[in-house]
Amino acid sequence: MKKLLLYTYLMLSCSYFFAQEKKWKVDLGTSLFNLNESFTNVFFLNNSSPIYVGVKYKDAFRVESIINLTLANTDNFGILSSRGSIAFSADWFHPLAKKMAIYYGPKIGFNSNETKLVNAHIAGEYQFYKNFSISTEIGLNYIMEYTEYLQTTSSIILRFYF
Repeated sequence: MKKLLLYTYLMLSCSYFFAQEKKWKVDLGTSLFNLNESFTNVFFLNNSSPIYVGVKYKDAFRVESIINLTLANTDNFGILSSRGSIAFSADWFHPLAKKMAIYYGPKIGFNSNETKLVNAHIAGEYQFYKNFSISTEIGLNYIMEYTEYLQTTSSIILRFYF
């Protein structure tokens, strides 16, 4: 939990630093619809929506972290438990039109249940208003838990670029 909060603070601090140059853009986003969130004991937990924090370079490459956190009061004894996941993504962009691009890349992650994730994804992003974009992403997860299995994913992501 402490590592997750520390990482979030460091990512936001670094994002602000990189945004000072015109070549860099910082984005903050969330998933509007994410099919893999409906599976409770898999990678993302308890249907909470992930938060995307990314740094994009020259509209060609983005490094992004995806953070998912759940705080729960367990056993009605006032004990607060936390669970979460974090994933890191590297995306390469190819423009299709002035406001539209396709991106793809790998994603790796882990969660508090010690589940590990390796993902390959492809997506389309549309810049619909000044600093706002919407993306549709599909991917294939390789999940290592007590057993190993493959899972498909899809999501709609809304991002704000600073």
